[in-house]
Amino acid sequence: MSKNNIIKYKIKATVLSPVLIGNGNILNKMDFIIDHSFLKLCDIENIPINEDKLFLSIEKYSSLKDILLENKIILSDIEYRNKIGINCREENFNKIIEQIKDVNNNPYIPGSSIKGSIRTAFLYYFLENDNNLLKQLSSSIEKSLDNARGKKDIFKNAEKTLFGGDPTTDIFKCISISDSSPMKSDHLKVEEIKTVSIDNNQKYKWKVFGKNPNTSDIDIGTSIYIEAIQEETNFKFDIIIDSYLLNEAHFNKHMIKEILLDKNKFIDVLFSYSGNKYNEEVEFIEKYGIKNNKKLYNNYMKIYKKEDDERRFILEDDEFLLPIGYGTGQGLKTVFSLLDKKLQERLRFELGLGKIIKGKLIFPYSKTRKCIIRNGEPLYPLGWIKCKLEEVYING
Repeated sequence: MSKNNIIKYKIKATVLSPVLIGNGNILNKMDFIIDHSFLKLCDIENIPINEDKLFLSIEKYSSLKDILLENKIILSDIEYRNKIGINCREENFNKIIEQIKDVNNNPYIPGSSIKGSIRTAFLYYFLENDNNLLKQLSSSIEKSLDNARGKKDIFKNAEKTLFGGDPTTDIFKCISISDSSPMKSDHLKVEEIKTVSIDNNQKYKWKVFGKNPNTSDIDIGTSIYIEAIQEETNFKFDIIIDSYLLNEAHFNKHMIKEILLDKNKFIDVLFSYSGNKYNEEVEFIEKYGIKNNKKLYNNYMKIYKKEDDERRFILEDDEFLLPIGYGTGQGLKTVFSLLDKKLQERLRFELGLGKIIKGKLIFPYSKTRKCIIRNGEPLYPLGWIKCKLEEVYING
């Protein structure tokens, strides 16, 4: 193969449930005002008053709205950097987790977020299908548990069993994923999130942060507010594989090379992982009674059809699902379920994972799920996209 032999998988994607990829920033009332069901983001230095008055106003007030009222500035005089629709009760939010945006303030999904989900899919697939590899991973975890210093990065170290010991030998060095095509700002809205938590009686409650007990009353459950890319939003991205680099000997591990260069095998890995994870989510809400929230349950079930009393995904050829972003529970919890029960218990005790009462592990370990709330009802899970491989391009 020539040095320029690049394989590009061109992907078209659709958001199935709202997606948040945070930029690390939390918006507060000094960053926005609410006007006719829109969140208007404003840089405070753009307010048309002199610096001395602005400084005094900032010391006196904790919200942009109060500063405008104090200085008798009308909304039409303000220069906004973005205007975002609101899908929740406006009066409640003080802080909002901000979605990453490009220089034009349009939301997008970074390639690194997509790559992280694909990396997890490969890890899950090989551990599920290769007992020897799973034993190697388990041995690596046990060694880290025996070494106090190794506990911090226990699963990061374990990943090296599959992907390589350092960045120069990590097989995912051969894969780059483009950022998504930018989306319009009206594809972004403010959403309310609440967290479902399973109690000691195996019933679901709405999580209340702090010292107060969880509750069966959704209105009392603690809310988190986010900017999220809306369902039915379409975007595109590319998966680029350097097949020349893959030929280097240290990258030829666990048949990963063979899978990456065969689009059908590549899609099978992603389909297997995301299908298992999606089914686990549905089984969770069925087992603990959350399916009684009909709209949430129905939105989960839209992706299924029933054949011979079995559920099957309504997906076309070359399609697969991916969980990405905030609230999807990637990483540790994904691998955890594949481990031996005794190792699971040791991990939980030594790392303090999940709820432990008087030396007794409380199940399930992964007992919370975040839900999008609209009109006081749980409506969507977070972070699911449907992808279709539209074209394979080979250069060189």
